[in-house]
Amino acid sequence: MNKRVGLLVLDEVDLAEEIARRCAAHAGIEAELVVVGGTAERQPVRYDVIVDRASALVPHYRAYLRAAALAGATIVNDPFVPADRFFQLALASHIGLSTPRAVLLPQHGYGPAIDQARMLRNLEFPLRWQEIAAYVELPALLRSIDRQEPFDAKVATLEELWRAFDATGERVVMLQQELALERRVRCLCFGRERAIVQGGDEPGAARAGLALARALGWDLCAVELGVAGGVLYVLEVDPLPSLEPSEPVLGALTDAIVAAAWGPPAATRARHELP
Repeated sequence: MNKRVGLLVLDEVDLAEEIARRCAAHAGIEAELVVVGGTAERQPVRYDVIVDRASALVPHYRAYLRAAALAGATIVNDPFVPADRFFQLALASHIGLSTPRAVLLPQHGYGPAIDQARMLRNLEFPLRWQEIAAYVELPALLRSIDRQEPFDAKVATLEELWRAFDATGERVVMLQQELALERRVRCLCFGRERAIVQGGDEPGAARAGLALARALGWDLCAVELGVAGGVLYVLEVDPLPSLEPSEPVLGALTDAIVAAAWGPPAATRARHELP
């Protein structure tokens, strides 16, 4: 039986058509743009693999992909894995990679459903700002953990930190160490097995990028890395990296998709099976 690949994209129609053509050149593979309409909770999925290049900006797609994963599709990338920056740094640190120091902070603001005087009893107040600043070291970066709700401010003093924090609204933010970077590189990871390092031939970049891609369970991502004081640091991971239509990139992506189509059951499927 043929394997069916679905491509879920925003404005990358030319890229999707080229990937579909390359996938279909492999025996037993069919590829097309995904069509999403109304999705029943028990609806079988028509795709063996769905390549997600859109759900980060379209919440409806993310909900559809989670249902498709439960129905047996392999999703590139796993829609159940959080994409927030703090989680990425914590995971990278957990598997032994170097990361900038970071502290996750409570939200500054909350919606009308939250009565801050009665409903936030679990939050420490006031925050131990001196300890937080001493751990991260100022100057530092106050950043949103969600790439889709951008907030970035450089703060050099506690007063600047407090003013910037007051402006974050309901975003979830972290205070992150500002590294004096000597150079940056980008590691494109495909299928958790192949890496293309862009920006220079940096020793250890491919190994670090693939280690983090495997830990995340992502088959397509860009790991941003930087060197400071001779140490290679993980800065963040982009699950929706821009892709140049070069032969190495197109070939690596196609190979990863075909391997996912013929490979063992997806980790997402096994993780969410009922006993």
